[in-house]
Amino acid sequence: MAIILEGCDCTGKTTFAKKLAEKTGFEIVKGSNFEISKLGADGMYQFMFDLLKRKDVIIDRLYLSNLIYGAKYDYPMMTEEQYASLSDMTNLFSLVVYLYAPVSVIQHRMLKRGDDMIEIEDIEDILNRYNEALYGEFRPRTVLSIDTSLIDIDKATNMVKELYKVI
Repeated sequence: MAIILEGCDCTGKTTFAKKLAEKTGFEIVKGSNFEISKLGADGMYQFMFDLLKRKDVIIDRLYLSNLIYGAKYDYPMMTEEQYASLSDMTNLFSLVVYLYAPVSVIQHRMLKRGDDMIEIEDIEDILNRYNEALYGEFRPRTVLSIDTSLIDIDKATNMVKELYKVI
């Protein structure tokens, strides 16, 4: 089983993944990004499918990110059948953790970090797209949502570690 971290840029996925990896000993792997999208639909699908077969791994983004960022930025996207297959696999073999924060917090983090991958004015739209995806056709059945502006990362990663043990 894998732990999949999803969420907009600057919601703390990398920090969360590192802290969770310290506590679990799991490897962190990228599951979706602009570079992986260059593999095309079939290549991305196979890459993500293979990741979902792994055990005790933290996947930093997966098919939901491709669904959101691919459509927004006109990057290669998978077929509906491929999204459905990955959704089914995710529901069987993974815990999805959606990390989010208010728009103003994400914008502040972006300015502080100097992020240049997306524009500050895109944040609200990306968050809205995540909300649609999390309740849409390819939604994961069980999602743990964490507001990273409100929760202590140590407590949150402990919670995810314990939840992972019982699933």
